[in-house]
Amino acid sequence: MAITEADLKLFHSQEDSDFDSGGGMQTAAEIVDGALHNLFDARAQLDEVGGRVKIRKLFAGVDTDTQDRLQRGHLALTEIPADDRVFATLFSTRDYFDRHAAHAAYIEAYYVPAGKWNGYVYGTQVKGARAVEIWQRETAALPEVGTTYVLIQDEGGAAQIEQYVLCTNVAKRIGTFTDTLGDYTKAIVTMTISERLNHSFTGPDVSRVDPSADGTKAILRQTTAAGAAQYYGTKSLVAAADQNAQVVVVDTPFVQLVPASTMPVPHLDLNPNAVDTTLVPADNGVVSVALYANFGAGITLSLGSPLQIGSLSIQAGTTTLTDGKGTLYSGTTAVGTVNYPEGKITGSIACPPYPGLKTARFKPAAPLTTPQQSHAIKVAANTQFLVYTGILPTPPLPGTARIAYRAQGRWYELADPGDGVLVGVDSSYGVAQIRFATRSFTLSLTVLPDVDTWIVVTYGDASHTHSLAGTTLPKASVILDTVHDLAPGAVALSWAGGGATAQDDGHGGLVGGATGAVQYGANRIILQFGSLPPSDMEITATITPHINAHETLTAQVDSGGNIALALAHGNIIPGSIYLYLTVRPDWEAPLGYGLDETARLGFYDNGNGIFPDLDSAINYVGGTLGLTNPLSARPWWKPHWVLRDDGRFVMVEGSVEDITARIPDGARIDVYYTYGAPGSPAVETFTVSELSLDLTPSTMEAIVPGSLRLVLGDKTYVDLAGSISIYNPNTGELTGAGSLDYGSGRATLTDWSSGANAPSLSGLATRIGPVVVDEIAFRAPGAPVQVGSVTLTATDTAGNTVTATSDNTGLIAASGVAGRFNYKAGVGQVRFGDMVVAAGNEDQPWYSPALVVGGQIWKPRWVLADSIRYNCVTTSYLPVDSTRLGLDVARLPSTGQVPFVEAGNLALVHHTGTVTVPSPTAGATVDLGRADLERLWVRDANGQRVPGDRYTADLDAGTLTWAAPLPLAGYTPPLTVHHRIMHKTYVSDVTIDGAIVLQLPLPHDFPAGSLFSTVLETGDLQGHVERIFSQSIWEGVWSDVVVGGSPDAQYNQVDAPILVSNHSTKDRYALVFQTASTFQVVSKARGILARDIALGADYTLFNHVTNKPEWTVYSAGWGVGWQPGNVLRFDVVGAAFPVEIALTIQAGTHTVDLDHFTLEFMGDI
Repeated sequence: MAITEADLKLFHSQEDSDFDSGGGMQTAAEIVDGALHNLFDARAQLDEVGGRVKIRKLFAGVDTDTQDRLQRGHLALTEIPADDRVFATLFSTRDYFDRHAAHAAYIEAYYVPAGKWNGYVYGTQVKGARAVEIWQRETAALPEVGTTYVLIQDEGGAAQIEQYVLCTNVAKRIGTFTDTLGDYTKAIVTMTISERLNHSFTGPDVSRVDPSADGTKAILRQTTAAGAAQYYGTKSLVAAADQNAQVVVVDTPFVQLVPASTMPVPHLDLNPNAVDTTLVPADNGVVSVALYANFGAGITLSLGSPLQIGSLSIQAGTTTLTDGKGTLYSGTTAVGTVNYPEGKITGSIACPPYPGLKTARFKPAAPLTTPQQSHAIKVAANTQFLVYTGILPTPPLPGTARIAYRAQGRWYELADPGDGVLVGVDSSYGVAQIRFATRSFTLSLTVLPDVDTWIVVTYGDASHTHSLAGTTLPKASVILDTVHDLAPGAVALSWAGGGATAQDDGHGGLVGGATGAVQYGANRIILQFGSLPPSDMEITATITPHINAHETLTAQVDSGGNIALALAHGNIIPGSIYLYLTVRPDWEAPLGYGLDETARLGFYDNGNGIFPDLDSAINYVGGTLGLTNPLSARPWWKPHWVLRDDGRFVMVEGSVEDITARIPDGARIDVYYTYGAPGSPAVETFTVSELSLDLTPSTMEAIVPGSLRLVLGDKTYVDLAGSISIYNPNTGELTGAGSLDYGSGRATLTDWSSGANAPSLSGLATRIGPVVVDEIAFRAPGAPVQVGSVTLTATDTAGNTVTATSDNTGLIAASGVAGRFNYKAGVGQVRFGDMVVAAGNEDQPWYSPALVVGGQIWKPRWVLADSIRYNCVTTSYLPVDSTRLGLDVARLPSTGQVPFVEAGNLALVHHTGTVTVPSPTAGATVDLGRADLERLWVRDANGQRVPGDRYTADLDAGTLTWAAPLPLAGYTPPLTVHHRIMHKTYVSDVTIDGAIVLQLPLPHDFPAGSLFSTVLETGDLQGHVERIFSQSIWEGVWSDVVVGGSPDAQYNQVDAPILVSNHSTKDRYALVFQTASTFQVVSKARGILARDIALGADYTLFNHVTNKPEWTVYSAGWGVGWQPGNVLRFDVVGAAFPVEIALTIQAGTHTVDLDHFTLEFMGDI
């Protein structure tokens, strides 16, 4: 007999409860349709107060005595609870015997461990704490509120413990620590978590460099969504969907699986530009260092200074070691790690010994903490792809780029380890590649990004720095500051050794056994030897003193570029004037950018009334100076700027050009000079204890700390935190040897050796000026963000403040700024500038005819990147306590929501209408008001279903005709006819805003409020026998294959197949022979069910509850040769499928008492 709709039933599992024993195998007890509390208990009062999740297991089955097959069985929630704070969700572990703990584990497996966090667990975090402390780099990203992390102790070891923790708040402080090298700082991050620690976790103590790997120490890992669990649910359509449409819209593609409440969290003075340490170039090519110390497992060698990612090569005998993404390789074998900012290599456990000479070659770098650049790609409905390409505004540096995108309501990030291939903590995040030379990138995703968000690219560049490595430096100098005033021709120097005298040449220079300069008015002698002097050498200065003066004046430049200076004294001695002034290259930066590209230059008068290299005139008697701009051309570093095709106006790396300079109006001018009559000769004695070097003789750009690598004599000097140290390549040790003024570029050495006075600069970088941007893309520290809460401020290059606040739609618009913010995703994009009339601006560097729209063009406005700040209020989700809920909420999204619809899901779009019939009349026809129905049914006033033989349905016509006669005794009027239109189709795509694309167009008009359901597919269902085989002996092992060999005797499954039916219960059986002619029946789930069953007769196992047969074995199938202990093993599969339902109750005020919903089991019959 064929399967009928009435044969499709839902059955209870062994226990309907949330105890550990809840669930289990299928029973014969049918879940009665329409009965009150037929699966879930009534809602308790405390369920409404604190929220709750109830989980029940049931079975969808075909209840027939036949083996007729139900094709493509499926289940869907076709009616949802009327209370908007109660939610029903379907899932299936596909296990016919599991219980509540397995159901909870299935839900909790939403997140799995992923990549290590960029910080370290700080010491011991004690059991019971509600916060975890982490130490990390000051500029490293902070943990994100609402994100799940996992603490792991003794990872991979026998004693491994782990706990998932949900971040609910983050605080950061800067701590100062001390080691043998002095003080250093680290960020101490306190991460508040939603649940107390179940164990104590002990991580490494704070250290200047990253600690070596210790598997026993606690680590913090990020997590990634496993994607293993699949949930099914139902949502109402928020808008009507017309016939032939292929898109329906629900409020969200997520369903509430775990109750959660919300709390606003304010965030103040955040910098939207990620601030990080970027390794900018500080080289003029490759540096070679001879390393003599042994290198091997656990050994760290220092290269003395930071190095550029991917630039390291070490020749160790015939072996070449290279770096890649922070790993040191011998060929393709990893043998160590590379710490680029610290300039150190460490051998791994697998590193073989490398004794003797090793030659390291690398390019020096400068670790610069600076705002990052950003670039955004708008994701709209027509620009939602799996693959993106683009060109960044400026050239990125290796190891700095990050790409963040949002998919299915969660942010994912890819990072460049240094080779330009960006990867995430899990391969499912996708991959990107950046070509540094061309600025181009490609991004390949495995899921579509959410519509109305931005793909955010952040990276570091070198556009505001340049390398001075390789530039010619003046010789190291001995500075003699005299007590007596100096005058031209009035200084004689002497010292021990050959060529031991030098004289003032009367024009500010020295001649004889040393060169240098005499700054008369400053009473300073700058002495430069051809060879480095010994540190204890005595120098005698014989001085005929005069009267010196020093005046600080301000340049007042007239319209002709002239500057007139009047000194306080006349009768100046010719040749004694030293002019020290500020000059600026003779070009103007656009958009009011104030470059630090200035220089302090010194000029001596020639004794004949002029300063060489200056258009000048000197009146010695009257004490006046006349200067005229511009100065003669000289080499300057000139940054470049460019207008990109997308309208971005950016600074890029520059070049050295011969450019005239000028003294700017308001510049400081220091004048040193001598006047008056000479005094009596005097002698001063000096002991050499320091050498002075000007590392930036032609610029006033500040040096980037950590970028110095200087060779003088036989020593190599590097800098650290304002101190200069000698680098010993044999030991890697740094020995203090002086100081460095990063602002003036002046280095002072206190330790040196003999040798040629020829300083060589192999590493040095300077900053040209502040980082400026005309556009930013940024993410808030959490999502969603409270509507209207984003306020942004910035300072432009002219010192003006730009302020804007987002409106209720996310629009950001004010004078000098325009942008948009997505509150739901927590991401925004802002441009600085204004629309102006295009006419008259054709000669501006930011003008392009292609950018003119309606006679208007966007005029960019550069703002200081580190001045940008914003405030916002995010929403933090507070999940229910795990102990009370019975689920580890830290292993679930903080919102408590999971996706219920994905591309590829089978789905139903359906609408159920009703017609009330107060008094049905036998034989009467009821017009239901629409045709082409999928199905209809009738219930009485108490919800009791009226049997189908009481009426005839014409689904095509949309009518119902009552039977004649019409027996309705036991049914309470009025009767209600429920009629449904429905469309089954697969989902092609789904967006985060709830738009669902269907494979097949809708055949009907579906009004707002219709339902969209995702469908749990069971596959074909049919009673059958699996895995039948014989074993020689029964050892109680329920294996899928023979254990212990097979006997000669076999059951004849071909001619006498074991008979099962659709209502058979899934179980595993062993028919164990007690004698050669009798056996006992053993069920894996139910134990021994029968004994002493004779082979000579057919045997049927009955279900003792329903008294229906489970299976029948036939005497004709036994054959001969069975021995005691032999066993016939087979598995029975009924036409049933295990299903779990989660009923979620949100805390709050509930408006409906009953949590009524409908689960329907369907299929082709």
